[in-house]
Amino acid sequence: MSFSKRGGGKIAQEGKTIIIEGEAWKRRSGLGKYDQLLGGKSWEKRHLVLTATQLYYTALDDTEPRQVLNVLSEKATVMSTYSDTSHPTPYCLSIRTIDSLSQTETTKWKLCFEDRATLGLWLVALTDVVNEASCKDYNASILSEENNRSNHEGFHRLFEEKSKLLLLNQQRDEVIHGADENPLACDLEIDASVAQDDHSDTDKPDPVNGEGKVNGVETDNIMQAFSVLALAYAYERLVESSSVVLWKTVCCVLMYIFTVGLPTSLFAKGRRLLIATDTDKQEPDSNTTPGEKDRIAELISKSITPNGRTLVSVTSSRIETELRRSSFFGATSENLEPYQKNQLEPIRSPSSSSDTSRHKRWAVSAPHVDLSGDWTLIVNDDFKGEYDEYLRLLGINAFIRRIACSVISKTTEVTRQTDSGRTLYINGSNPKGNWERVLIASGRPDICTHEETDYVHLRLPIKTADAEDVEAEAWWEDDRTKHRSWLIGGKKYGGGDFESLRYLSENGNVLVCESTFHPSDATKQKAQVTWRFRRDCAD
Repeated sequence: MSFSKRGGGKIAQEGKTIIIEGEAWKRRSGLGKYDQLLGGKSWEKRHLVLTATQLYYTALDDTEPRQVLNVLSEKATVMSTYSDTSHPTPYCLSIRTIDSLSQTETTKWKLCFEDRATLGLWLVALTDVVNEASCKDYNASILSEENNRSNHEGFHRLFEEKSKLLLLNQQRDEVIHGADENPLACDLEIDASVAQDDHSDTDKPDPVNGEGKVNGVETDNIMQAFSVLALAYAYERLVESSSVVLWKTVCCVLMYIFTVGLPTSLFAKGRRLLIATDTDKQEPDSNTTPGEKDRIAELISKSITPNGRTLVSVTSSRIETELRRSSFFGATSENLEPYQKNQLEPIRSPSSSSDTSRHKRWAVSAPHVDLSGDWTLIVNDDFKGEYDEYLRLLGINAFIRRIACSVISKTTEVTRQTDSGRTLYINGSNPKGNWERVLIASGRPDICTHEETDYVHLRLPIKTADAEDVEAEAWWEDDRTKHRSWLIGGKKYGGGDFESLRYLSENGNVLVCESTFHPSDATKQKAQVTWRFRRDCAD
């Protein structure tokens, strides 16, 4: 973030050290808080800047501070508060101050943040500022009282902070190092010179991926060596004989492992042996151009860090980490912490009871299946009638339905399947506009499924065709030939979830997409339509 373009610019130019800054919703002061009763807005998005003594806020398109809160002189108290539906988000923070005249405590500012991680960082940052000032005042008062006493009745311990922003450093570490387990990253920036740790984690092994060294030896090599030793011992016990040649061979293999190492593809990082499957033999993504690969990578990055910025670099390992975590906890959420249950709530969709999909959900497609292509919608009278009924069940009026049916023939789609089917890029186009998204599949072999248990799939944020923020999950089923996806948590059309099932027909020349809208209201009828796209022939 460039200070010259945001509210922190002028503050930084004045020589004040910025501890943390970012965007949040702020409730308007005075009569402005009641504007919603008159058709106005009682909450506005602002840019916040915290220094060692003051909290500023500016408009998003301005650099001039609109109001300043003196955290220390006004004896501010910071707390996380309960939110209701009048708040823009449930992650609310209140700042209360003491009035200098009445000496009563009142709520001066009320802030709402986009996610829990952001709320936590601001809460501990403000707490650090308040606690540091409180500690200094406390020590000064103790010394003053001791100096004024003629008879010291006892010794009062003085408190001293060992490191500024101690809590903020710890919380920042949790966000940065925990980002591999949480696909959502908070949209804020911390000044590195202020929030610098006194220690470094660069030499620590990664407990999830099993990366690191023990006494200078790669942990993967150690695991491989123990595996060879165990196999040799088991062989000797089975044949009930000892062979000098055998153990010489074992020693040679162990020496090779420690010095060179076996191919890492034979071993799962940190946990289990991978069995080679035909998914490793799939052809490269020949249908995807370099420009399209960059665009798909950008969309994946945005889906993992929806605010467009992240505290750590985004790589495919973040998806793998989330999948491994789901696999480690199993298919149920009994062993999850409360915050993990919120992020990975088990889901049983209507399709999970089908014999064709039960316990057979995959993150990868079959080797011969590739949904990539440029497609044009097949439109006839039967489809227009089906589409009109679909729109009617969504609550669209007759006039809009007639217009939609008259231009539906101009619908096209571009699909690109990459990473053995884990990633499916879709760009739909019609007279209304473009809808570009990426669906990331999860399931076997990354997640193990079990009998009589619910599935836990990777959920990532995505925008619907109506620009509504929802969560998406996807997987392959029916012998890995059909791609099923869900868009969960929509509010439009009375609320509900969208389900899509995509597969190829007519020798790969037709892409079929069975779309179903599941209303939240169980008394309402499901809306269904089947889209059929003809593959565009190359010139």
